[in-house]
Amino acid sequence: MDFFFVITAICCIAICVQ
Repeated sequence: MDFFFVITAICCIAICVQ
């Protein structure tokens, strides 16, 4: 669960940067 949350956060940041 925690790992999935981290992955989601990284994805969000990646989209924001893009």
